[in-house]
Amino acid sequence: MSWFTISIIGAIIWGIVTVLDKRILNSYKITAIIYFSWIGLISIIYSIVLFFLFPFTSSYTIELLWPLVGGMMWGIGILILFKALKKDDSSNIIPLYYTHPITSIFIAQLFLNETINNFQMIGVPLTMIGTIIIASQKFGNNQLKNFTPLISALLAGIFVGIAVVFNKIGLEKLEISEAFILRNLGFGIIALLVTQRPQITFFKKVIKQPRLFKLLIFTNLIMGPTALIIHQFALDSGPLTLVSPILATTPLFTFIFSSVLSMERINILQESITTDTLVRKGAGALIIVIGIIFIQI
Repeated sequence: MSWFTISIIGAIIWGIVTVLDKRILNSYKITAIIYFSWIGLISIIYSIVLFFLFPFTSSYTIELLWPLVGGMMWGIGILILFKALKKDDSSNIIPLYYTHPITSIFIAQLFLNETINNFQMIGVPLTMIGTIIIASQKFGNNQLKNFTPLISALLAGIFVGIAVVFNKIGLEKLEISEAFILRNLGFGIIALLVTQRPQITFFKKVIKQPRLFKLLIFTNLIMGPTALIIHQFALDSGPLTLVSPILATTPLFTFIFSSVLSMERINILQESITTDTLVRKGAGALIIVIGIIFIQI
């Protein structure tokens, strides 16, 4: 498959994962930080198991650090994002976080010698603008409590953007399975460093709640790793300057899935869809589609 097809599939799977994450966080008494620790624990377990199933064969040693450090930076970025979300409205935070492809593209242009044509130079920013519009929750400016969370959101995006570049560099020398294992390990290390007693207590309670346990396992042991593997394949198959913006269109698919699951007959997420929401999301989706068309020219 082409890099574009893999990237779209990756964005769709990330959209499903995001909906499942929202279901977990909204339906159960789980804080974002505790959930972050849980994902980190699963990531480390996943890495250890896969290491024995797929032993490393690459002779490159220094290149092992790229996805490992990339995973750590990804973990730091998500941790900063979660902390920012505790201090301000997500409608202020999430759109700024989704500027992370800008970091990836800028670094790729400087260090990976990637080039894009004139049509793609139009399509990439259009895709990102559409994504930011969909990621926002409403038109207009919300009342800001302070600028610190906004700076944190931008910083989180920078860390994730750099992490994606590091993964791309590692994939140039390593097998996809190796980069995947190291990325997960790095992410898990950061999560363990911030794990405290409440998180450990939560782990014990999870086993006693079958429905939550099954949902966590399905989300973090099946769908999450699947999204990450496809993410790695996408980065490995195409230029980062084009792959990253496509992968970042996750909010579009999150909205589609959330809308379906919030329909009266299904009503799993119970999210209200207002006229303002439909207009904004529709405008964002149209801009994304136009951007993707330009990228494909």
